[in-house]
Amino acid sequence: LKHTPTAGEIAVVAFLFQLSKFGYSFPLSDSVFAHIDDISTPGFYTDTGPLDFTGLMRHFNKHGVYSYTGSLTTTTCTENVPWYISTEPIPLNVQTYNAVKKVVKFNARYTQNTLGKDNLLEVSASRLE
Repeated sequence: LKHTPTAGEIAVVAFLFQLSKFGYSFPLSDSVFAHIDDISTPGFYTDTGPLDFTGLMRHFNKHGVYSYTGSLTTTTCTENVPWYISTEPIPLNVQTYNAVKKVVKFNARYTQNTLGKDNLLEVSASRLE
């Protein structure tokens, strides 16, 4: 979840997912992904309808929070962004995870080195030659 207030400042509030052994998902996850099958191709979208963040905020306030200053993981890759990550993952059932993965596919940024240092993938690839 990325929030950009009118002043242009950015903060990221993040929640990790843990696949549920018992088929349970967090209620907001069910609402967000209820129509994921309507998206046949990445880049398309569907309407979720109103979303209730009350349970998510309750979860965030109940558990600890990791915080650090980092960068956005998508374009524009803005730096010096405060990140707040809940220490307790929220459950996601396997069926929902598979439906999301079918649309999103691989969606992670490769590990980067310290700013100004050589790119880790380039360093690794050069050692294979």
